Amino acid sequence: MRERASSVRGWRIRAQDGRWFQGVFDPRVTSSPPSGYALPRAELDLILLQAATATGADFQPRRRVFDLVRSGERVVGAKVRGPSGREEIHHARLVVGADGLRSRVARRIGVVRPGRRRRLAIVGRFAGVLPNGPAGGANGGSVDGPSGGSVDGPLGELCLSREGVLGYAPIGAGRHNVTIVVPQREARSLSGDLDGFFRSRLRAYGVAERVGRGRPLGPLEVTGPFELRPSRRTAPGVLLVGDATGYFDPFTGQGIYRALYLGRLAAAVACRMLERPGREAAYRRGYERALDRFLRPARRVQRAIDGVISRPGAMGPTARLLAGRPALASLLVDVTGDRLSPGSLVSPGRVLFALATAGAGRPGGGAITMGAS
Repeated sequence: MRERASSVRGWRIRAQDGRWFQGVFDPRVTSSPPSGYALPRAELDLILLQAATATGADFQPRRRVFDLVRSGERVVGAKVRGPSGREEIHHARLVVGADGLRSRVARRIGVVRPGRRRRLAIVGRFAGVLPNGPAGGANGGSVDGPSGGSVDGPLGELCLSREGVLGYAPIGAGRHNVTIVVPQREARSLSGDLDGFFRSRLRAYGVAERVGRGRPLGPLEVTGPFELRPSRRTAPGVLLVGDATGYFDPFTGQGIYRALYLGRLAAAVACRMLERPGREAAYRRGYERALDRFLRPARRVQRAIDGVISRPGAMGPTARLLAGRPALASLLVDVTGDRLSPGSLVSPGRVLFALATAGAGRPGGGAITMGAS
């Protein structure tokens, strides 16, 4: 996968007042590589599919689950529409709902509830987008490391506004992903003229010329609303996995790490349930507890970040602090990038070290636009 992906060394973030800071993955804090990897979701899905079929999974394409099969209160299979549109019944001892943000399995077992801050995302992929250049550190050259040194490689970018967030990142082979997150109340504007709405937001964020030089790699996509949280993640005969377990709009990514981790956890629990069906209820309770232990700390961090970025009056001072303390910005990026546990943000040793490590004058400073070079 690494050969097909773009490495991302961290994030460069512009606050609502134009002040910017950056955080890079610190190679000193953990044994994991000091970079993330970005590639189109379709390519990641293909990699996962190939891994699954190599271990014996039976892949049946062009089929869509539209309902569940029940015996009393227990789910015993799924109703599927095949390529011809004809209904098929697939019986199973266990149904795993790994069907994403709008999980049909979760809805059919009646556990989905909306969150308070519902958002939509417009996603575009482009080739040949103008790079930001070494001065911005977005697409090459070196950028300041957490202790004042330099780190080679591209940064993703996030630009905040009162209306939402724009995210921009390389995804390998000269391609870039551009995502604009907006409140759900904008849905009517999106349905009227999606391309026009997207271009107007690019102009508002100051990146229209840069992205406009690129060649679209397909139509724009809209996904959401985000922040859907099931009241429970299991039912008799069912386990939910990944975004189907609840999606709280994250600041820096789509939660791929969490989805893969939860997939491993669900696989272990499913094996136990199939081996000892009489203990299914106990295993389901254990799975719920394990999910809470894993997800709750990260969601607290996400809510705290969301509370800051949604209030420009709070984000300005926060951006100034992080601009002057690159090690603190890198600590935040390492936590939101899943290289460190959320508890690291309240670790006295880590936080005091980060606060004591002042920057060398870069990044930070006055107002700029994402398109500046």
